[in-house]
Amino acid sequence: MTFAFQVGAGLRWAVLENVTLDVGYRLRGIDGPDFEHTDVTSGLSDFDADWMWSHNVIAGITFGF
Repeated sequence: MTFAFQVGAGLRWAVLENVTLDVGYRLRGIDGPDFEHTDVTSGLSDFDADWMWSHNVIAGITFGF
């Protein structure tokens, strides 16, 4: 078992009465994942990481009807 988290924030601007622009940020992380796979040619190999991070910038436009 490992610890995982997600944090996000965003802003939205009404540019017209029925058009909105938005931008956001999301950070995801996993503490110390361990991976194993079997390689046919060399046998079993492992990958250990201290942390794995994912940074995401999200942008969008919304049209209202």
